[in-house]
Amino acid sequence: GIFDIVNANANLIFNATGGTFNQALRKTGAGTLTYSNSNTQQLTGNVIVLGGKLALGGASNRAYGSNLYVTNATVEVITSGAEQTIKGSIYLNGGTLSAAAGVTANGNYGHFNLENTGTKIFVTGDTTSTIAANLNMGGWHEINVANGAAAIDLDVTGMLNHQPGVIWGMVRKYGAGTMQIRAGGNGTGGTAIYEGEVIFGSGGLGSGVDLGSAVTDKVYKAGFYNAPTLTWAAGNSDDITTSLSAGMGMYLEEWATPTLNVGTNNVTLANAIVAGGQLQGGIIKRGTGTLTLGGANYYRGDTVVMEGTLATSTLDRIGDGSRIVIGTNGTLRTGGSEWTYQSISNAGVVNLQNNWFGSGDDGRSVVQTGQFIGGASSTFVKYGVGKWT
Repeated sequence: GIFDIVNANANLIFNATGGTFNQALRKTGAGTLTYSNSNTQQLTGNVIVLGGKLALGGASNRAYGSNLYVTNATVEVITSGAEQTIKGSIYLNGGTLSAAAGVTANGNYGHFNLENTGTKIFVTGDTTSTIAANLNMGGWHEINVANGAAAIDLDVTGMLNHQPGVIWGMVRKYGAGTMQIRAGGNGTGGTAIYEGEVIFGSGGLGSGVDLGSAVTDKVYKAGFYNAPTLTWAAGNSDDITTSLSAGMGMYLEEWATPTLNVGTNNVTLANAIVAGGQLQGGIIKRGTGTLTLGGANYYRGDTVVMEGTLATSTLDRIGDGSRIVIGTNGTLRTGGSEWTYQSISNAGVVNLQNNWFGSGDDGRSVVQTGQFIGGASSTFVKYGVGKWT
């Protein structure tokens, strides 16, 4: 049925009866429709909210239907412990998923629960959409965020979670838009970033877990595919190579080259970056803060410093097969000897700090328009037949 509640101060209470009904519900107008009471009716058709608020409560799974569409409106859980499972996909266009003040989440399924059949979330429009509730992500779920006019396209101010003791969840972020996850806002196994940007506060990426030998049993805290951007929110210095299960921190898929934007923060990656395939992934460093590589890395893709400082904690932290590029606003600061058989392009600053730095093999070149500095004991060595210009 269609409920058009025009007055923003109006609240129409729809007392559900028992049973399951293959019907759609369409809510319009600025007012509130409360779909509640103790009966266990479930709508299996689409639920479409085009204005105001749809309040769900009294029992679980009120909108256990095909899809949930929320456009410039809010869907809110109003009963503690009564999770609202969404069987289809969720479409947010300036929409909000929320929980009323004081309403506690179901211990296993949260306020909203995504059916463990690959339920997806699609975010569109030019107004920020918001997940302000506890959203259970049991299983692998895709969040596709389109790039609209807002600086933040999807703002997770609530919690992305998993089913404790049942199944770990995983976030797969697609789309060119920007998704922001608050500090402590991700209790899933991890986040795989394919496109666009993710801004995260401390604890905003998940745990990183290895549950077995199968590929699907491995969930990296931060997995990178293609060329997305990960941005550390102000005050966040999380080490994304540290994980609940050893070795399940940061992962580079073959040929992935993510931008790691630390902002003004100083971040240390204490462990190695895991590189897949033929190790051809690389990194681009942005932000005025310092990113320190503490693990022994073997990736062979480019290491690019566009802004701020990329530091190494000790010798051989950058893979020997990585081409090193320092932009005009970038600094590479070595904490020990480094060697690459690939080329070096330095338009910024290389601070050797009295260490040895070597390049060249197979005719690789060195292009220097910037500075090499760092003490009387610093040594730069160029091997091979490639040019030094």
